Amino acid sequence: MGLEERVKSEVLSHLGDGTVPTGFQWEGVEFLLQQKKAILADETGTGKTGQGYMTWLAAGRPGPLLIIARSNAQSSWQIQSSMWGVQFPYSISGTAKRREGEWADVDWYSVVTTTFDTIKADWNKGWLPKKWGFIIFDEYHRYILSRKTQSYKYMKELARQSDYVLLLTGSPMRRGFEDLWAPLNILDHRSFSSYWKFVQAFGFVQRNEMGAWEILGLKEKDLLAQRIRPFYLRREKKDVLQQLPESRRDLTHLLTMTPKQQKMYDQLSEELLAEMSDGSVLMTPTQLTKITRLRQILCTPLLLDEGIGEWGAALDHLGEMTEDTDDHHFVVFTPFAQAIPHIYRYLAFENDATKLNRPIISLRGGLSPQEVTERIKLFKEEEGIAICSIQYSESFDLVPAKWAYFCGFSWDVWVDNLQAEARLHRLTTKSAVTYYYPQHRGGVDQELMMPILNQKASETMRVHNSVRNLRAALISAKQQSSTND
Repeated sequence: MGLEERVKSEVLSHLGDGTVPTGFQWEGVEFLLQQKKAILADETGTGKTGQGYMTWLAAGRPGPLLIIARSNAQSSWQIQSSMWGVQFPYSISGTAKRREGEWADVDWYSVVTTTFDTIKADWNKGWLPKKWGFIIFDEYHRYILSRKTQSYKYMKELARQSDYVLLLTGSPMRRGFEDLWAPLNILDHRSFSSYWKFVQAFGFVQRNEMGAWEILGLKEKDLLAQRIRPFYLRREKKDVLQQLPESRRDLTHLLTMTPKQQKMYDQLSEELLAEMSDGSVLMTPTQLTKITRLRQILCTPLLLDEGIGEWGAALDHLGEMTEDTDDHHFVVFTPFAQAIPHIYRYLAFENDATKLNRPIISLRGGLSPQEVTERIKLFKEEEGIAICSIQYSESFDLVPAKWAYFCGFSWDVWVDNLQAEARLHRLTTKSAVTYYYPQHRGGVDQELMMPILNQKASETMRVHNSVRNLRAALISAKQQSSTND
């Protein structure tokens, strides 16, 4: 049927110069406008921010408009507001006294952004308006996949108070289809009233040794799709952005650890402790601690021992890559925010990237939306280098960088890593993008995670989190390393 022409004309009259919505974005607006409360789960990088703003315009700009987003994502909503013809959103943040005054100033015409943590902190103080015209919750999967959380309860009450609720995510199922129930219940508690009726209707369940029900997987895929269709819309890049330049993962770089790095890795892997450069001993009391520290060593051994005197194989390899290419406008992703200063020092001094006259920015937790905006602007305008925490990489874009290097990667494979990749591969991307995932000979990344990274996202949504599996993978990796030697 499509949107009425008068509605389209009204939306277009507000858009910034040069902003041209795609056909699938108009289809998304029509769906969201008709349903009023729905999930938009389009693949990351397909322009959900624009569809959220356009839906608000198409609905007649009901106010006030509340945009809930993590601090790193608020800058994107602010930057894109002028593109989509929306007034600059005001961020509610800062001290409690300041927030109290900002909440009190919210009126029908307000467009505000804030974090969900701020909402939870201020909820019981009675500061939030009792009625919202329109709520957009960006990357909601970070907070309300479980019905047992306080976040779920807060959002359920917020949704009840609003005429329109848009839940946005590129990762709707972190554990499995059961993650859909909580957001669906928030949108329509009558249609999705019982969690266990939902999972038993569409999944395989059984009782475990403790007598509790556990979910084994999805059995009624088509029936589930039919049941949630009125509330749930997902499109993938390959279907709606067929002209988008390709992106690819390069998993071909097999690294040999530096000598001291290898020694530390072997000690922790075999003996659960390692001697540091100052003579102290680092111990790993549990298997999960051991896994984390082994991954840190592979990123850079400086994370565990700043006096070791080696950057590690990954940073040495990154330096070689920058020497072999003229394209020094790139991104380095890491799962360890503590590694960012080490990567910065390597690029700025050891690798002497400053001679290239390239600014180096860092993106990690603790930055204000304004700081994120300013740093990304510098990165783009000066064609600089960005070092970004994988967990922090949501919503903003790092286009037009054409390649990224993963100095370590998240083990929440199809949520965090894909989010990071999508910072470069978006609706506005004009050139092919390559993601380099180096692996270390005999390391946990080579044996345990690379096979998963090499699969399609649709084939797996779960991280390998079983201690038994991790231990087996470590043994296998060690045996493989001995065989190769």
